[in-house]
Amino acid sequence: MDADRTLPLEELADLLVDLNDVLVRLQPDGRISALFGHVEELFGQPATDLLGTDIGLLLSEDVLASFLKAPQKKILYCTVRRPDKRAVPVSVSVHRVPAGNGTAGYLLTIRDISEKLELQKSLRRVAVLEYEKRRADQAEHVFSELIHNVKNRLVVVSGFARLLTKQLDRFELAWPATAKGQEPLAACLAKIRESGARIMGQAAETLDMVDLINQKTYRDRETSRREINLNELLRTELKIVAMGARLEGMTNTVSLANSLPPVVGLYSDLSQIFVNLIKNALEAMHQSAVRNLIVRTYHDQDFNIVEISDTGPGVPEELREKIFEPFFTTKRGPRGETGIAGCPGTGLGLSSTRRILHHYAGDVVCLANPAGGATFRVRIPYPKQLHRRLAGMDRQGLERELEVILHSTEFLPTLPDALTAIMEVIQEDQTLAAIAEALTADYSVLEKILAVANSAYFGLQHPVTSCREAILQLGLNEVRSIVQTVLVSHSLYNNPRLPGLERLWQHALGTALLADELGRRLPDPGGELGFAYLTGLLHDVGEVLLRLAFPADCHLEVDLLERKKGILSPDDPTLVVHACLGQVFLKNRTRLPEPILDAILHHNRLPPPSGQPLARVLFLADKIERYYPNADPAYQKIIATMAQDWLAIDPTGLEAVRERALSKLHGLTQRLGVRA
Repeated sequence: MDADRTLPLEELADLLVDLNDVLVRLQPDGRISALFGHVEELFGQPATDLLGTDIGLLLSEDVLASFLKAPQKKILYCTVRRPDKRAVPVSVSVHRVPAGNGTAGYLLTIRDISEKLELQKSLRRVAVLEYEKRRADQAEHVFSELIHNVKNRLVVVSGFARLLTKQLDRFELAWPATAKGQEPLAACLAKIRESGARIMGQAAETLDMVDLINQKTYRDRETSRREINLNELLRTELKIVAMGARLEGMTNTVSLANSLPPVVGLYSDLSQIFVNLIKNALEAMHQSAVRNLIVRTYHDQDFNIVEISDTGPGVPEELREKIFEPFFTTKRGPRGETGIAGCPGTGLGLSSTRRILHHYAGDVVCLANPAGGATFRVRIPYPKQLHRRLAGMDRQGLERELEVILHSTEFLPTLPDALTAIMEVIQEDQTLAAIAEALTADYSVLEKILAVANSAYFGLQHPVTSCREAILQLGLNEVRSIVQTVLVSHSLYNNPRLPGLERLWQHALGTALLADELGRRLPDPGGELGFAYLTGLLHDVGEVLLRLAFPADCHLEVDLLERKKGILSPDDPTLVVHACLGQVFLKNRTRLPEPILDAILHHNRLPPPSGQPLARVLFLADKIERYYPNADPAYQKIIATMAQDWLAIDPTGLEAVRERALSKLHGLTQRLGVRA
């Protein structure tokens, strides 16, 4: 950069806006005289508040001093000091510029490098994972070769033992050992025969163990879910654990249900769950006089249930929930410092067990054992073949059956009447007084709006105390997003009983923001695109309901849609139950317009080119939020082509839409306190 000419900072700032850079002009003494670019996003405060501030108060390093000591150093690295205490890593380049009166000021180009650092971390993690995978593959190859060689040698040993037994039979036929005076020979032959039988028995038992381990290793490498019988898995894991455990004085009581519905999952996941619990039970009985491991299976109308009990010291009631926290352990260390069992532990076994079970919509609890010790009860839902039951039904029959399912579902969420009532009032452009009256009817919504209006984010000089005043301060669009977000979040995505709801809410909110951005690109003669944000918030309500009523079937459907990346052709016979369930739920319990219900019903199926604009917008928003960022280039090209054909958005514009939606997501988090 030429230091002898005045820089056109305003023009340069306009060019750098898309790069998220911030230009800062400094006086010779280091005070800020001008700022350009995304100032508030980087520093967390408006540009006007920063004028005259010493740059040293905003950065963790004195970049001017570093520059003066080493002018040849082009880029410096430090962090921005923000009022919210969030540390933002940045790169800073410093240049001398004329400041007038023959003096030289400075120009700083500051760039947020958070994403760059995250990318570097991700690349390092990928490299580590690839290295670990190569080592694991090598170890598996060595293990397979070892197993193969051990089996061959065991077969040879067993074969020689059988051959020895046959030779003994022939020898006794030729030289009967029953003759008088042959008693020593008879005793010797009997011992040889007994030893041969023991060799064959040990070889056969070892071969069974090797086959069992080989089978388990093969299953643990499976990467796709399949039907698994928990009884068979438990029998296998008990045998393998018994191979490496000290079981002197240990007894097993195993009571397995005759008919246990299969669950769908990865063998390695389910194996880890029960190995953790079985090993914990064995370790808990390390110093017990009576050591009895009890394994029991049964099922009810929704879950397969496995109970693993021990006769150890038990778990105090106040610790029965805490033991599932990471790194918390009750096992005594080598000096007996803490714990109630006999072996040191890492405190990760039970936490990982609960984490894995959450992926299967299951749970695990610790119960008191009336006979002493502890009982861990695991519940895993099993599929009820819901898709087969509903397949082939006509539209009316399907809606009737889904309504029956909704009536029989416990803890069914309810959508507040205020959601549609308020939206109708706002959508009809009624007077400010009518809108304020509708909002005041629901105190919780009013309270949230007033809290947002008075938050530090808006920085109002005087607090607002009425709904009318809040609308004047925030504007109708802001009020509408607050109302929709708060009501949908609190009514549908606030159930602690449902695992994975946090990610589902994040997807709903991200889809809503994307749908709103995409909808602005289309003409809207029918006014339906004004509901794009609300449609995005509600589009996966059926998945919430399906998780409540049929969690295992829900997981199967999600896996199916993941494999197809959420795109079904119009002639694909696949039934998307959660979309149908959501449409029926909203149709019978709200007064939402038909375009919203149709878009929700078909958001996983390719809409026709001449279809409703809201359906196309929701379809794209759902795919962009859930799959697009991490998809392969071929899938990204498909989505980009749809955006180009349907909405006239090129790939660059599509990326800009994503960035704006992400920025709004952060804003909603700050303003509304919603989970993101």
